[in-house]
Amino acid sequence: MRNEELPLSMNVSATGGTITRLQWNERHLFYPEQMLSVNGVLKRRGGNPILLPYASKPPAKIPSYKEAPQHGWLRDMPLGLYKTFRTVGSNFYLQQQTMYPWSLECRLTHKIIDDHSFKTEIAVKREKDNAVGNAPLNPGFHSYFNKPGRCLIYVGDEEIHIDGKGEFPAEIFSARSPITIDSESVGTIVMRLAGDYSDDSVIIIWSDMQEKYICVEPILMPIHTYLDEEKGVFLKERESLTMSYTLSFSQHSSFR
Repeated sequence: MRNEELPLSMNVSATGGTITRLQWNERHLFYPEQMLSVNGVLKRRGGNPILLPYASKPPAKIPSYKEAPQHGWLRDMPLGLYKTFRTVGSNFYLQQQTMYPWSLECRLTHKIIDDHSFKTEIAVKREKDNAVGNAPLNPGFHSYFNKPGRCLIYVGDEEIHIDGKGEFPAEIFSARSPITIDSESVGTIVMRLAGDYSDDSVIIIWSDMQEKYICVEPILMPIHTYLDEEKGVFLKERESLTMSYTLSFSQHSSFR
């Protein structure tokens, strides 16, 4: 989606509704989605895949999840997209299946707010599906921020320095909005969380190629709480959940 009147533009794939390119003039805010060799294995990296119904690896202790994909089904689903002047979105269903016997009505929206701001929102409502039990959910956003240089990330009072090559092992922080990504060569990006994010939500920061990108992932709840009846999030029939983040961009950086 490119409009000559706006310096901020994006491309959205019908596969999972992933933004494959988010760009302000000549600066790539997200690392553009592509296939890269990681430790000799070709892997898809970049953009901002949406993690639904869960983030990270499927719970191996549950037999029905034995063949489930990393980060859930949405990021590989073919979606029908609608487009307006500043918005790309999709209304779709996560249908009942053996591994996930609940039916979710979903709405995904990517919106350019103004010259320097952008918002992604995922809204989920459980249908009257007559399935046994409540539907577990732990969605998240998997944003690959472009990082061709030094980077500082601020999560609340925490300051995380990203300045090297290769792996940046995953670190987990309480999701204290706003989160600031200060990049030497890209600029400053401020992330604000809204909707059903809470004090229990987490930010996961990691990279397997930190000279190219750094992942800053706001996840609804800690990974281990998925399927945990006491600590996890579950939807009854007709209940809903909404998560969003807004990214505001400035070309200025503390490194300059």
